[in-house]
Parts: sequence; C-alpha cells; structure tokens
Amino acid sequence: MSAGQNLLRQVHNAAPGFAELLDRAAVLLTTATKLDDKQAEAHFALGDCQLLRGKNAEAQVAFDNAVKHAEGASPDRQFQFNLSQSLAYLRAPRDDAKALAAAERAVALQRSDAAGHFARGLSLRNLKKVNDAISAFNDSIAVQPKHVGALLARSQLIIEHQGSTSKQILQAAQDIETALAAATTDELTAEGHYVRSLVSLKTHVSNVTQAATAEPALLKAQRDLLQAIKLVPTNNVYAQAATELFDYAAKFAWSDAQRKAESETLQRDLKSLRKR
Repeated sequence: MSAGQNLLRQVHNAAPGFAELLDRAAVLLTTATKLDDKQAEAHFALGDCQLLRGKNAEAQVAFDNAVKHAEGASPDRQFQFNLSQSLAYLRAPRDDAKALAAAERAVALQRSDAAGHFARGLSLRNLKKVNDAISAFNDSIAVQPKHVGALLARSQLIIEHQGSTSKQILQAAQDIETALAAATTDELTAEGHYVRSLVSLKTHVSNVTQAATAEPALLKAQRDLLQAIKLVPTNNVYAQAATELFDYAAKFAWSDAQRKAESETLQRDLKSLRKR
C-alpha cells in the first residue's frame, strides 16, 4: 500500500461516513470509465478506490485497464500503473504470475525506484524462486538501503532457505535491526519482531545442545513473538507461531529457574492476549 493509500485507510477507519463517500466515489469513477473507457487515470483512480473499499478483484480489473490504456502517459505514470497492478495481484485473489509481469514492466520503466524491485521480489518469493527473490530484494535495498519491507523479506528468505552459516545468520540479524529502527508503522514493526524471532529460533536450533546459548535464544524468540502479537493481534501467523513456540518451550529442560519463570510469564501473557 502506498503512503497515500495508507493515509486514506487511516482516515477511512477514523472518519464516520468515509466508507459511504468511497462507495459514491466508486460509482462516479465507474461511470467516468464507461463514458470514456480509454481514460487510464480514471481507471487508476478507480483501482485505488476499490482497494480502499476492500474490493481487491475489482481493483485488479481497474488497474488492468489503466495499464491497457496507458499509451501516451508519462513513464512515471506508466510506472505507477504497473506497480499498482503488481501489488493488487499480490492480494487475494492472488495471481503471482501477473504480479511478476507487472512488476517487471515497472522495473523496466523506472529502475531507480525501490518499490518496483520490492514488488518483483515479493512475486518471485511467492513463486518459490528464492534466489531470484533475494536478488530482487538486494536491488531494492541498493536503491533504498533502509527499505523496511525488502530488508525483512530478504532476512526471512535467508533464514528459512539459506541461513546455515553464522555469516548468513548475522546478515539476517543486521537487516532486521536496520528495519526495526526504520519502521514507521505497527505492522512493519510487528513483522520485524516476527522475523527476528525466526533468527533466534535458528540460533536455538543450531545450539540446542548448549543450554547456556540455546535458552536465551528461545526466550528472545518468545519475547519477539509476543511483541508482534501485541502490535497486530489480528495476525494469525504470529499467533500460531507463538502458540507452537510456547508449547515447545514448555517442554524444554530449562537449566535456569529464572529463565523458566520468564518463559512461563510470557506464556501467560500470550494466553491473556488470545482471550481478548
């Protein structure tokens, strides 16, 4: 979601009657596109409007039409049309092949924009092309070194698919700390804590026979997952990961009573959050 869309989403959530205004805007923009189907800007505005209304499939169609009729638009606008089309297809009903094709057109139009590389990386990740996805995230970070989404996505792929060496784990950990320092929303901060928990778990697994190292890593993972849930309690991925982790930790032979007590406290906090 763009910064503008994010702002509108906040207004949508806070302002009574805004949903009705969006519905009215969708009707007017749909009428405009029917009167002149070749107006790319009208289709593009309709796509943004439909996203805010939660009408993802309709947004995809609108962005398709914006791209279809983009001839004559400036390269910057064509870039935005294709980028929005790519991001729309990364939402349900998802079509990763279409998302990738649109992202590649966006990158070809504007290689100096990190967002295009990021969208391409997300598409490749969904298509299970891990190395290509990491390369795309590298391109995004090269343009914008503190691109939070790209840093976290690259870290997660490294940990889940490549993080077998201490150097790789360290790289992922550094990316996450950079991302957390730059994150400006609860959603991005929560994702940072979630991915950092994966790094801790990787450390725990690699040192599981060394309790002095393994136990602190396990506690760090628990803390990060709990923090992610506190920030975004509706995210089922975080909740499921935390439940599985705490069930595992409850069976772990803690060598230190204080650490065991902290783990039990974290588990109680999780249960309390899940009841809300």
